[in-house]
Amino acid sequence: MNILFVGLAVALGWGLRGEIGGEQGALIPGALLGLAIAIASGKKHWLEKAPVLGAGGALGMSLGGIQSYGILIGYTHGIDLLNVTYGYLSLAVVGGLWGAFCAGILGMVLSDRQKSLTFWALFLVAIYISAQISYFILIKVLKLLMTPPRVENWALVLGAVVALFVINFIQKEHKTCRLVLRGFFAGAIGFMFGELLQVLGRFLGPEFDWWKVMEISFGFVLGIGIAYAVFREYEEDKPIMNITPFFYVMAVFIILSFVPMITLHNLLERFEENQILIRNDTRWLDPYFNVMLRGIALTLISFTIYWKWFKETKVENTSLGQLQFFWLWTIWTNGWITQILIMIPKTSLFPVRIHAFFLFIMILISIWSILVKFPAPSFPSWLKPVQGYKWVVVSLLLVPILAILFAIMSLASHPGKPPDKLQRRFEWNTSSMQSQPSQEEQALEAYLSVLSTTRTTNNTVFL
Repeated sequence: MNILFVGLAVALGWGLRGEIGGEQGALIPGALLGLAIAIASGKKHWLEKAPVLGAGGALGMSLGGIQSYGILIGYTHGIDLLNVTYGYLSLAVVGGLWGAFCAGILGMVLSDRQKSLTFWALFLVAIYISAQISYFILIKVLKLLMTPPRVENWALVLGAVVALFVINFIQKEHKTCRLVLRGFFAGAIGFMFGELLQVLGRFLGPEFDWWKVMEISFGFVLGIGIAYAVFREYEEDKPIMNITPFFYVMAVFIILSFVPMITLHNLLERFEENQILIRNDTRWLDPYFNVMLRGIALTLISFTIYWKWFKETKVENTSLGQLQFFWLWTIWTNGWITQILIMIPKTSLFPVRIHAFFLFIMILISIWSILVKFPAPSFPSWLKPVQGYKWVVVSLLLVPILAILFAIMSLASHPGKPPDKLQRRFEWNTSSMQSQPSQEEQALEAYLSVLSTTRTTNNTVFL
């Protein structure tokens, strides 16, 4: 049940993220992932650092949002095994890198190793340099283009993941390193599985927004995969990363203010695109400015309430109370702001039904977190403690096998039936498969070519 709770939270976050898109939208599922893991862990020390887990999840998930994958989804709707398998494998890379970096950041937060401000500054520099080197070598030098003509930002994320893994491996933070690999596996399987549902639904199911089904399914599998990995690696209730008050305040700011304000900003941009919000050159008459100003005021009030309530008042179960406050605030600010997108005129009932589903999940996980006190996750006795990398690495071999299997299932859903706007990464050269023309055919073709040239010349002379 603990893992299911996390899976539902990330599924909701990914559904909401789909309404916004990009790295900004990915802040929502990341924050929900970190907070849900803290709630479902049943661990006292994790409850105390819930804002840090939430902020780490948000920032870790955000990086993957710079990747482009729309055209890859187009490949999986194709009619030949090569292109469809390529589409699934590419989605596995994008989803895997997404999950790997987020899981790695959570692992660094859950570590009990003291990390100074200098360490984090150098860590960010190393991440940036590694990302740029990776992009230069793979894209500029080797020309390994995965999503042409779209941006190839997957190479940047790959470089960041490699740097994160190497830094933690050097520091002998093997739990974090295994989380990176497990996060890659969860993200790869989740993205491929979600896309398989979209393909099957599009060609075999009723008319529906199957893209949204893909997003929610990806989030659910990614959530349960990372949650399982975290709970397996950290079974004991031990102190986690000790941070300075400055970092703690920054984590609280990210959860209470930064993430919802980014969501509100994107909402207003969507309203402006649909001409629901009309901008004004005069600042105090500009509706965008006024709404954002009230949003800032609301987040500052929430920050003040939190600080007064939990830092100056003696309350029983203070850690759990803090977490409930962060949890409900994150769900209902980001969820409610996104729900307002329903005001944009619709041409069908599908978006309305999807937003109703979001509302149902928001209510469900809110009540669930209030009424149920989660015990620490337990695993069967036959599951040995995690040691080494053997089984983690072996599990990654399932990714290409599942990619081929999903490709075959996708092709079976529409045999020989090309979809609208068919996307191909590779074009088949069918000329080599055709029989060579005979000498008579070659002579006839040459004669017709000469005859055509003669006629053209004569026409030119007469003109």
